[in-house]
Amino acid sequence: MALESGFEAPADADRVLLSTIHRAKGREWPVIFVIGLEEGLLPHARAVDSGQAGIEEELRVAYVAMTRARERLYLTSCRRRQRGDLTELRQPSRFLTDLPAEPSLRAA
Repeated sequence: MALESGFEAPADADRVLLSTIHRAKGREWPVIFVIGLEEGLLPHARAVDSGQAGIEEELRVAYVAMTRARERLYLTSCRRRQRGDLTELRQPSRFLTDLPAEPSLRAA
């Protein structure tokens, strides 16, 4: 398999697929990373500005992304995000508050 960098990877090498959460519907993977679970990113600021319906749609999309993991799910957020020369302080997504406190708890 030829990668963009010109590195030749063996045919049986583990692969990483980057995708948006919107394209994850209907597919599953052993491990999922959902990054950017911060207010303004997920839920997106435009969804928050559009009211409860926008927030509910973002929650539905986040749920779809989180349920695509067969074995492990990693949810990430950051306290500070660099955007050009500007450093922004970030708040965790409101969607994280409804998750079980015990990481080993999973929905069946």
